[in-house]
Amino acid sequence: MTVMLKRLIYLLGFLLAGASLVFVSINLIQNAEEIDIMSLSSNIIAGLIFLSIIYGLLNLLLAFAWHELLYHLGQRVDRTWVIWAYGISQLAKYVPGNIFQFAGRQAIGIRAGLSNWSLAKSTVWELGTIALMALPFALLPLSLVFDDSMWLIPSILMFVGCTFIIVWVARRFFSTHLSRAALIYTTFLFATSLVFTAIVAITLSLTLTVDGLFAICGGYVVAWLAGLLTPGAPAGIGVREIVLYALLQSIITKPDLLLVISIGRIVTVSGDLLYFFAAVLLRTIVSPR
Repeated sequence: MTVMLKRLIYLLGFLLAGASLVFVSINLIQNAEEIDIMSLSSNIIAGLIFLSIIYGLLNLLLAFAWHELLYHLGQRVDRTWVIWAYGISQLAKYVPGNIFQFAGRQAIGIRAGLSNWSLAKSTVWELGTIALMALPFALLPLSLVFDDSMWLIPSILMFVGCTFIIVWVARRFFSTHLSRAALIYTTFLFATSLVFTAIVAITLSLTLTVDGLFAICGGYVVAWLAGLLTPGAPAGIGVREIVLYALLQSIITKPDLLLVISIGRIVTVSGDLLYFFAAVLLRTIVSPR
């Protein structure tokens, strides 16, 4: 790679990072304006701050899964570099277009000497794998759909069974690294859905039933998948909210649901921002790759 091309890639990455921070700031301000912060108790605010930190840490799972996908594609990279590269680039998902996080990661990888083609394929594998692992979550709200708690156990068993089959197929016909990535994505999706469920419980002071818990978890992941796969929606903004409202309006009133969705967006954006700054700090402490 020529020196001029390296400088151009570096400049584009710098501009993309700057644009990402601008759009993240706008997103935070817009969501904060929809909430009466003063109406929230100090305990609720403390709980939401804690959940933001947890969400930021959960982003590490996405980096670990990408690391496994790169190994699956024959790219041997240091995990520390992957954590840094993913953290630096992932904020770009808030830039309108919903593709710039992948472009930023591609540029970072090329600068590090990784194969351009392998990096592009890792994006396709990432989207395909995480989308596939999200599909079984659509089974969890069956008791809500049919308004019958008898569906709870069958829905959980079907969810576990479908997830197991996908992971087994990935390991049997592809590679151990791909099956690990699939498991990590499932863990990420379930953990983030629990974060959203905790936001519902904390904000609305609700004691959720088991049916309600799994319904919210499944509904959140389905909404997350819809946002991920919608072209042009920055970080799925708008799409996820519409799907969440459609799925959960029968158990959460409209005003409460709109409040939870706005607070949930602040928590996730704050978590992403924390991971970004942690990645920047990592770069100053060590020199990954």
